Amino acid sequence: MASPFEASEVQAGLQAALVPPVLFSGSFIEAFGRSAPKDEIGGDLADLVSHGQDVIAYVMDVSGHGIRSGVLMGMAKTAFRYGLLLGQPLEKLVCDINSVLGPLKERNMYLTLAVLRFTATGEVKYISAGHLPLLHYQQRTASVVRQDRKSTRLNSSHITI
Repeated sequence: MASPFEASEVQAGLQAALVPPVLFSGSFIEAFGRSAPKDEIGGDLADLVSHGQDVIAYVMDVSGHGIRSGVLMGMAKTAFRYGLLLGQPLEKLVCDINSVLGPLKERNMYLTLAVLRFTATGEVKYISAGHLPLLHYQQRTASVVRQDRKSTRLNSSHITI
């Protein structure tokens, strides 16, 4: 049996492997993100995937803390990235992840997700599945627009910048 120190070290290693910092610089977007869990491992994720000419940035928050949340987050991250590889539209991808992970998680667990897809043409697609609202800074007017959704069901909107 592993000592508490060894178990903590393994969890911290899993967190580092599953949730590395996001450092990205492309032709039309730069991004930086980092997730710092409360414990050695947790369910929060900031991730970015460059797919063709699109850049997809997303945040995910799994309920709870610790290894259970970290495992569910890792499963959801893998499913999300695989769906992108298959070319699924975001709405279908999020619905499919919900269908696949629903039966595999504990009853009291859930996750929220917010996704931004940036295209080379300047379009940004936003989809939220129960996550906090998006704050959209508009440089031309120096204003912040809250993209608020009242429902916790899957919602999407288009934003052109």
